[in-house]
Amino acid sequence: MSKLTLEELRRMRDEHRVTVELRDSDNKTAQIVVGMGTTGLAKGAKKVFNVLCDLVAEKQLVEVMVRQSGAMGHPDFEPTVEVVVEGMEPALYGHVDEALATQILEKHVLGRTVLTDHLVKN
Repeated sequence: MSKLTLEELRRMRDEHRVTVELRDSDNKTAQIVVGMGTTGLAKGAKKVFNVLCDLVAEKQLVEVMVRQSGAMGHPDFEPTVEVVVEGMEPALYGHVDEALATQILEKHVLGRTVLTDHLVKN
């Protein structure tokens, strides 16, 4: 394996800077947490996480943090996504796929409207 040059390392750092900033909690007004325990991963949580990260980066939503957690205690509803927006009650969504993840970002996080049909009921 060849050694990386300083220029190559800088390029790699710049390419991954956005992804790292998504997980930084400073100055964030919204937090999206994807449950990525074993069951969540088996049911597609990684795709959901990637879609959310890509959308937040694409829209340059510096006020939104995307992070992962372990299992959220609702294996029958995996993949699960918790949304915490400043000034609103936290919400836990179940059976989240890539399309629903997009709706959650656009309607809940940006539009401040809870998608009641997709909430996990305790």
